[in-house]
Amino acid sequence: YAVGVRRDSVARLVDRFTSEMGEPDGGPTSARARLFDLLVTPLTSELTGRAEIVVVPDRELARVPFAALWNRGTGRYVLEDYRVRTLPSAAFLLAASRLSSRDSRSSALVIGNPKLDAAAAAELPPLPGASREAEQIARLYGRPQLLLDAEASRDRVMELLPKYGVFHFAGHAVANGDQPELSYLALGSRRSDEEGTLRAGEIARLRLSNLQLVVLSACSTLNPRRSRMGAIAGLAYSFLRAGAPATVSTLWDVDDAVTTELLVSFHKRFSGGMPAAEALRLAQQDALHSRRAELRSPKAWGAFVYTGP
Repeated sequence: YAVGVRRDSVARLVDRFTSEMGEPDGGPTSARARLFDLLVTPLTSELTGRAEIVVVPDRELARVPFAALWNRGTGRYVLEDYRVRTLPSAAFLLAASRLSSRDSRSSALVIGNPKLDAAAAAELPPLPGASREAEQIARLYGRPQLLLDAEASRDRVMELLPKYGVFHFAGHAVANGDQPELSYLALGSRRSDEEGTLRAGEIARLRLSNLQLVVLSACSTLNPRRSRMGAIAGLAYSFLRAGAPATVSTLWDVDDAVTTELLVSFHKRFSGGMPAAEALRLAQQDALHSRRAELRSPKAWGAFVYTGP
């Protein structure tokens, strides 16, 4: 189906969604409803009896939180009726399907609130919620390696990354929309000559076929290019290029004080054997129906996107 929608119309609606996403309930004229009408309604007949929507987005569509689109007719979000995952390309799906099916989810490298050098600390505030998140998640795995504060140095993370099946990062990420390869994870440094940043371009050159899943619980880690074609770029894409078959990353800035409950819910399911896409969907549903108002709004749960087979 070809849907005649201008790119700038989609961009404006995504901008509107961003301004409205803190509201738990969307009205019939909200951006989440308008985007559903434009991008999902035309496929209604094809979606009958289906359980999953797979999106290969490009340009403005890479900014659309498909799971958080709202059906005004049923009063339900997409994630309540479908599992949603994204792919950078059909070629990626073919490549990922040829990867080993060995399940290595029992071992996890978990990073929480790295202690930054003085220059970075002046720009980026501490994230105590990230430490609590990392501690709770590490306890869910049979063979965890937890690195907090000063332990989470660049050298140590680089040393351990090839040895674990799951990588969870809870800390600061800095996105560069114009040059996504310069986006970076903010880490600590153990030596005066050690830079505490791990850039996307460096990650992409690693060999990380041991990884089964990468979870980037940080701000805007699924950052699309601003001016060039391409679905995803920067940090999330760099791990896919390095050999990881799947990522959970974010479309916008997230609050470390709010995300812990959602991500612990996700990891409980994933570490227990559930496929990551379904584990994320159910964790997002938990948030949507939470007693905590701040968790019910799409701002809290809609940022997280599963990319992978």
